[in-house]
Amino acid sequence: MVEATSRLIEQRDRGRGLRSYRLALRTIAGCAELLRGDGARAASLLAAALEENFFARSASTVAMLRADALLMSRDSTRARAIYQRIASHAVPDTDFEAWPPLGVMATRRLERLGKGARVVGGTTR
Repeated sequence: MVEATSRLIEQRDRGRGLRSYRLALRTIAGCAELLRGDGARAASLLAAALEENFFARSASTVAMLRADALLMSRDSTRARAIYQRIASHAVPDTDFEAWPPLGVMATRRLERLGKGARVVGGTTR
């Protein structure tokens, strides 16, 4: 499914290298690494995807994925900082509908981290 999504984006781009498609491909690549269990590589790719923005993309969603990847790679300090930015709506974003649920999710992850939760598959329990 991830490969098919990447191929679709590449077909739509038709070799033009449009910024929105490049960023989407970085995000997809980061998600693929998350699925493979490589949190450090996923976090790096997702950080690159967040370097620029385009209208209607949920930067907070990509930031949440990056924080989860950092947590998966045992970097709870940086993950916590990103979760705090998401919870306080400090991530520049144009997807206003994503803010409320992502803020709740980030707050819950922060609460679990504060209780010494253990990392299981990129999420805290």
